Amino acid sequence: VAGWYLTGRKGFRQALGRIAEIPLDTISLEKTHYAPYASRLRDGISAYRSLPWRECSLTASDGVLLKARYCSQGANRTVILIHGYHAVPENNFPTLASALFSAGYDLFVPFLRAHGDSGGDYCTFGPQERDDLFCWLKKLQQESPEQELFLYGVSMGAHIAALCGPDLGRYPVRAMVLDCGFVNEYREIRHRTPPLFPPFRSFVVFSIYAYAKLFHGFDLKRGDAIIPLSHTTTPVFVIHGTADTIVPFSENAPQLLAAAGGVKRFRYLEGAEHNECMLAGGPELEREILDFFQTCSQNNSH
Repeated sequence: VAGWYLTGRKGFRQALGRIAEIPLDTISLEKTHYAPYASRLRDGISAYRSLPWRECSLTASDGVLLKARYCSQGANRTVILIHGYHAVPENNFPTLASALFSAGYDLFVPFLRAHGDSGGDYCTFGPQERDDLFCWLKKLQQESPEQELFLYGVSMGAHIAALCGPDLGRYPVRAMVLDCGFVNEYREIRHRTPPLFPPFRSFVVFSIYAYAKLFHGFDLKRGDAIIPLSHTTTPVFVIHGTADTIVPFSENAPQLLAAAGGVKRFRYLEGAEHNECMLAGGPELEREILDFFQTCSQNNSH
């Protein structure tokens, strides 16, 4: 029992605790999969930071203080950019944010719990973050009832958006983009656990699951996006790189696309790694996303 508890506690802290990703423009990219896009990525991060951001905050249902950044130009349409696991937003949206802003969209970037400026000592890999997103949606709707909302999530951010499912119908969310999103939380944590002797790896992952459920009250085995996604009528655009080693393409993208219950599109980027689709797809993919949002908008006068 002591071995299980210690393994679960250590694994939980390593897997779900607060860890800050390093901004990609502060390190050498020469030996990373980002190397072909290094110049665009650095320029994009610089442009992202130069946008006129202001800080927003709210208190989550469990008392955690959440922070976000809002970039407004008085538009009546806002894209909510949901970053990934242990990520900083500028690493996930280095080119897309500026493209959306230039196209006339306001931008809203929530820091997930245990990330960035938000409070919390750990994330839940989706369930509580889903509730947090609904808090932000409610706040945005109350502050500007006439605006249209669009979701763009990367990795865990895409999973969070998918988990919202049919409940998005309570808000003016016109469409969502799932970029390199995963289907199931337990399976994804297992995939991210370093290769070990198979029985011990299973023991580590189960210990993390059990520790989370017993001591923090959330169930990683219930975090599956297929059912909520199948019941949503919100249009879905699935984007994924076929060479993704973090969220494997074959185990996730086709299943998400098949599950989507309403209007759907897909774009698979041949040879693209995790969080690389927008860089690999370039301006052409940016135009596809803008066209998707425009098509799904109920106000096509823009």
